[in-house]
Amino acid sequence: MADSTGLHLRFILDGDPDISPAEFVALFQCAEDYTRHVAEKESLALLEDLQIPVEQRLTTMKTLVQKQAPIPAEVVEVRRGSWVVDILLPSAALIFVLKEYVHPAVKQAWDESGMRDQLVSFMRDRVFRGVKKQIEAHAIDKPRFGNLEVIRVDGQEPPQPIVEIRLERRTIIEVRTNDRDLIDDFLSRLRH
Repeated sequence: MADSTGLHLRFILDGDPDISPAEFVALFQCAEDYTRHVAEKESLALLEDLQIPVEQRLTTMKTLVQKQAPIPAEVVEVRRGSWVVDILLPSAALIFVLKEYVHPAVKQAWDESGMRDQLVSFMRDRVFRGVKKQIEAHAIDKPRFGNLEVIRVDGQEPPQPIVEIRLERRTIIEVRTNDRDLIDDFLSRLRH
């Protein structure tokens, strides 16, 4: 399944295999959003580890977020039954993203041998550490995608990082009523 070269994010929607087109799109929106979140957080951790000055880190991350840079992740598998979307975010994708959108001063520093050693050390020892907690925090901030809601995050840390994000359908029922009807209903229940 997973290997040390990347992070597997597995999005699982249990239940009825017949989902609406809107739910299918929402499942992939969730996968994209969470993959982007992890890539941005890991990119920031890499910049911090490389001891890039705060101003340059902020400029780089601002550019990355504003441009909605494509995250070079791969859809490994899509299964129907319980819907499963398996995404692989390679460790090297972080380097690609930063190289493409990084501040010019960082590009200059990149050529220094000490910086390369730190980069190799980060990729070997620290990439994707704590990713489950990052995703849990993101699930609190952004749990819903259409009718789908993130209900659980499970996973294991490197050297074989896999995080499963379980979703569930939530049907939103809209009822229109006025205050008078609610009060009347409440009073009638109170009397019986």
